[in-house]
Amino acid sequence: MQSWYEANVMLHAAAGGVGLVTMLVPLLARKGGRLHRRAGWVFTIAMGIVAVTGIGIAAAWLGDPLGAKPPEEALGPDARDRYAEGLRRAGVFFGFLAVLVGSAAWNGVVATRQRHGRIAWGNPIDLGFAWTLVGLGAALLVGGLSWRQPVFAAFGVLGLVTGVSDLRFFRSKKSEPGAWLRRHLQAMLGGATAATTAFTVQVVGRMLDDAGFGHWMVAAWLLPVAAGTGLSVWWSRRVRPGRGRRYTRS
Repeated sequence: MQSWYEANVMLHAAAGGVGLVTMLVPLLARKGGRLHRRAGWVFTIAMGIVAVTGIGIAAAWLGDPLGAKPPEEALGPDARDRYAEGLRRAGVFFGFLAVLVGSAAWNGVVATRQRHGRIAWGNPIDLGFAWTLVGLGAALLVGGLSWRQPVFAAFGVLGLVTGVSDLRFFRSKKSEPGAWLRRHLQAMLGGATAATTAFTVQVVGRMLDDAGFGHWMVAAWLLPVAAGTGLSVWWSRRVRPGRGRRYTRS
């Protein structure tokens, strides 16, 4: 169990690093150009690996928290129970993040296929991701409020909004001119936001914690999400109906 878990964590971190390094290339490169497409595929595959390995980590924390991640020091029975419960709660959160990243990677890829009619909008995988985000978002919101975890609650709201927005899009907005492009941009920016958030939490957040500013960890979680969401809204508004041909090269 421990060796499998450690290998999974290493693969997860490596894929996240690749995603972090490559995410700016498709965002800045000429849209539809060879560099944009190739770097975009590298980023998307990396995010797919992050999602799959993230689900594995979450499953380990939920199923066998003490076996997957033993405490660094000896704990009494009560402390071990609290430690295990904390990991299980973190497992719910980590599983939600993995689904969120997987949804972004999937939506970014299929949007370009849906543009050409190669796959239907609102297909079973689309709906599966959307409803899973709604369910996990609701669970995370309730859990975050009951556990007094503001980050959990905030991401729960994000999951609910994302899932419901996806379901509404499949019903009413999929036929608008440029819909595939806005969908693609939003998904890729969502993946980039996830990669940036992971970096700030794992690197910047830990630096703050070591320096005695651990109370700023919430900012390490939420600021990248707020910035990514704002950028997504701004960019989506630029791609208004009737202007989709600006980025139609593929």
